[in-house]
Amino acid sequence: MSTHDYIPRKDADFDNWANQLIGYSAAHADAWGIPAAEITGLQSQYATWHSLYEAAVKPTHNAVDTLRKNENREVFEKNLRDFVNQRLRYNPAVTDADKEAMGLVIPKPSHTPVPPPHTQPELTVELRPPLVAVVHFRDKGSAHRGKPDHVHGIEIRWGIQDTPPLDGEQLPHSAFDTSDPKEFTFSGVDRGKTVYFCGRWENNKGDEGKGHWGEIVSAIIP
Repeated sequence: MSTHDYIPRKDADFDNWANQLIGYSAAHADAWGIPAAEITGLQSQYATWHSLYEAAVKPTHNAVDTLRKNENREVFEKNLRDFVNQRLRYNPAVTDADKEAMGLVIPKPSHTPVPPPHTQPELTVELRPPLVAVVHFRDKGSAHRGKPDHVHGIEIRWGIQDTPPLDGEQLPHSAFDTSDPKEFTFSGVDRGKTVYFCGRWENNKGDEGKGHWGEIVSAIIP
């Protein structure tokens, strides 16, 4: 596990990890100074995610089940990252042993400034009927897929709309990934519509660590 990519990629592993993180945090919330309402909120979010995840892995699942699961994970994962950063990462009461028990391998803060990525990603879209678009990414001009060494991952903005956006800021949805490719599953009502994608590299410095948007690509939902 990378020191930065502590959130598991596979849904089954993510489900187990989130359950462990929240359960362990709940058991130590008082000692760590975490408000009970925050733990209750995360427990509720996990229950919703887990229900959608179970529905999406049933043999009878459909594309809508997968879409709902993916959309929920995007929001839930962001909330968990925020919780880790705000309540656990710099909390002196949380020991390294605690972090290990929660599946967190967090690097020590660095005093060396990390500049934002100076290159841009190049996206290509592979269509897999029905209703699936797989977005591959590479550094612009590179012969190899995936992110370059100097970045943590990629933010992919996307949206289904009638007119092309000018840049990534005009796309309503956001997804983050650290390894190629990123898969998107759409609803049946979106078949035949145009979806646009745009990406930018990120390091782990939050908004200060975002690079410039790459070129916009589009595809017709199969």
